Amino acid sequence: MTTTIQKPELFHRIVYFSRARPGLDQSAVEELVRSAKIKNFSQGITGALLFERGYFFQVLEGPKAGIESLFRAIQNDDRHTDVQLLIEDDLANREFDHWSLAWNRENDKALSEHFEELTASISASGLTRHDLGMIRKFLVIFHGLLPTPLEKESMAAVRRAAATRHARSS
Repeated sequence: MTTTIQKPELFHRIVYFSRARPGLDQSAVEELVRSAKIKNFSQGITGALLFERGYFFQVLEGPKAGIESLFRAIQNDDRHTDVQLLIEDDLANREFDHWSLAWNRENDKALSEHFEELTASISASGLTRHDLGMIRKFLVIFHGLLPTPLEKESMAAVRRAAATRHARSS
């Protein structure tokens, strides 16, 4: 009997940075996030999006064909310009596997400071995907500041309880 060792499936990852078109507001970004979460989930795509100071920073992971198709659509999306591919590689394991599209809406001071540094470097020096150190550092910080699904549900429960108490006292 012959045993065949199967190679584990690799996931494709793209990390990009772009500038929001002038006038794009928070509600438009929230709608984009809502629809993207549904599409990403149906396509087996995970990742995270940061929108701050008029810039997008996004990580996408999943099947290569799906990621490539999604990135082509992103490049043609008129809600942003100057799409810069920072990282494109394959992963044995997803890093953002808990999120069809995590979105850090909270203004976290540490994340904002690191994002400002990253934005300045990309804008000033034309940071490219070859300058991976700063990008990878930011990915680790970004990932670490996103709530896990359990923390997210716990925060939602606290907000619901507070809203219920407020409604009863009114």
